[in-house]
Amino acid sequence: MSRREKIEAMLADDPQDIFLRYSLAMELEKEGQHDASLAGLAELTRDNPPYVPDHSADVAPDVARYEPASALYAGPDGLDVVRRLVAGAAPVVRPGGRLVLEIGIGQADAVVTIAATEPAWTGVTFRPDLQGIARIAVLTRATVSGR
Repeated sequence: MSRREKIEAMLADDPQDIFLRYSLAMELEKEGQHDASLAGLAELTRDNPPYVPDHSADVAPDVARYEPASALYAGPDGLDVVRRLVAGAAPVVRPGGRLVLEIGIGQADAVVTIAATEPAWTGVTFRPDLQGIARIAVLTRATVSGR
């Protein structure tokens, strides 16, 4: 059974699980099915922004060699693009929707602080990577009533 098939099977049991829906979208995107990757995700905006602090030595040489700097680096703390996305996504994400972002190691607390400055977001949760490190931030858009 492929990874995509496993995700689809889990979604059959819990079709509202936003993490599984995001995972399926990523699998479809990997397969080149970009339009299909967005189907059913109207309440979700996702991004893999640059999140590495400027001048960081933590970038693997092979990554730095092939990726443009604009795809890797995002200001002194690596969060300049995250700040812009958190501020600018509220008009795009419908009430009750989600903004899902990949973040760098150790950036979770800063993302909570950034989200708290924007009243459109009611909460932030995190999904861990395979090492248990918070790497996916999920911001929830306030509903019309403000919850």
